[in-house]
Amino acid sequence: MPITNDVLDQILKDYEKPEDLLSENGLLQQLNKALVERALNGEMTHHPGYEKRQQNWARVIPMFSFAPEIRKAIYTTNTIESLNMTLRKIIKNRAMFPSDEAVFKILYLALKNISKKWTMPIHDWSGAMNQFAILFENRLPSSSFTNSSFIQSF
Repeated sequence: MPITNDVLDQILKDYEKPEDLLSENGLLQQLNKALVERALNGEMTHHPGYEKRQQNWARVIPMFSFAPEIRKAIYTTNTIESLNMTLRKIIKNRAMFPSDEAVFKILYLALKNISKKWTMPIHDWSGAMNQFAILFENRLPSSSFTNSSFIQSF
């Protein structure tokens, strides 16, 4: 369904400056949040476990206030799942351990080996850094955008 000029005029009638539309709490951000909340609420009510998700909703919604580049940098489920799968595989391949300490040692060594593989930079980190600079101006040193060792430290 297309949005008509009448609807746009009604929405924009109280906004005079571009900052009113594009600021952190501007109209664009409010519309985005309202649309996401409505879509997710409609989706969540039709699936099992709705009550559990509803209880945690206050923790999920703040994530949508960030720009997509920042959300991609924050979202780490795939990395965590990969780590858990690798650790489960190591434990499963050894049927028995002589002691609890042996389990801790094997997991420690596995984590050391796994961490050596974490050499890939975060996908689209420069886009996320630009968004962080917009949100938190004066909190990031200007050299952080050109210094590749800063990016590699994350």
